Parts: sequence; structure tokens; C-alpha cells
Amino acid sequence: MIDYHPLADVMRSDPLPVYERLRAQSPVHYVEDLDAWALALFDDVWEASQNPDLYPSPGPSFLSAEPEDPDQLSTAASIFALNPPLHTELRTSLIHLFSPAGVRKLEPEIRGWVRDCIQRGRERGSLDVIADLGLYVSVRVACSLIGLPLADADSLSGIVRRYFSREPGVEGMSPDAHAAAAELQAYL
Repeated sequence: MIDYHPLADVMRSDPLPVYERLRAQSPVHYVEDLDAWALALFDDVWEASQNPDLYPSPGPSFLSAEPEDPDQLSTAASIFALNPPLHTELRTSLIHLFSPAGVRKLEPEIRGWVRDCIQRGRERGSLDVIADLGLYVSVRVACSLIGLPLADADSLSGIVRRYFSREPGVEGMSPDAHAAAAELQAYL
């Protein structure tokens, strides 16, 4: 039997061996305390993603414990937690921005941001491709695509970093991650 929980500390530190065991031994795995199924094979995930009538989104993500402060944003407001037809309507209204043609228009700017981030990494003596480069570029692309001021990108990167941060021993989002979500909502 595999001991798997998506919020376990090992899933933050070294998830690949766990995913390998899931694929080999329990590709459709029930997580009892979440009353949820984890799918470990690409074809199963693809099938589920293509059939929202059979596999609807559960609504607010189980990864997000309710914030203690009711004024803080819940992940229920996220497009990722919506089902058709609302999800389809929202996705359709945004898809042109994130299409290859939409993003291709930003290629010169993206190349400049990559160069700038790499130079910053050289000056610091290190560069984490995900935490530094990925965040730096993706937030600037998102700002450009949806019309937010690029001057706010560094501040927004800090909020995004906090939103995705996790605290050992805290299942789901930490209080600071909830606060970051509320800050982003207030900004938007």
C-alpha cells in the first residue's frame, strides 16, 4: 500500500519517487481524508480533463484551507476551480491572450526580460530557473497580456511567491499565502 497525501512534506521536498510509485502501484489512488482520487497516469488525467460532466472540479480547491479572516480571498474565485459553462465562458474570453500568436507578439520583450533576469543572477552569483527566471518572466508576461503596469511586476512577483509558498506542518495554504491572495485580489 502506498502512503500518499498531496500535502505531505515529502511532496514539497522530493515528490518524484512518490509519483513513480503511484504510477507503478496505484495509478488511481484514493486519498481517504480528502475524499478525493489522485490520478497518476497522463492518459487518465487527460481523460478526466476532457470530461467535466464525469469529472467536475470540486469547486474550491482542497489544497486551500479556509482562511481565518473571512475578508481574505478564497480560491473559489479562481478560474481553476470552476466548471462549465462558466469556466468555458471565462476561458474563451481569455484564450486569445495566451495563445501562441498572442504571446509571440511579446517575444522581443520576453527575450529582454530573460537577459535582464540572467544578468541579475550573474550579479548575485546564482539563479534558480523556476523561482527566479520563471517567476520574473511569467509575471511580466501576465502584466503585459492583461494590461497591468510593468512597474508593478516586482511587487506582484513577491505576492505570487508568497501565494505559492508553503509552510511545513500546514496543510494547504498558509495564513501568509491567504494574505497574499487577498493582496492580489485587492490590487486587481
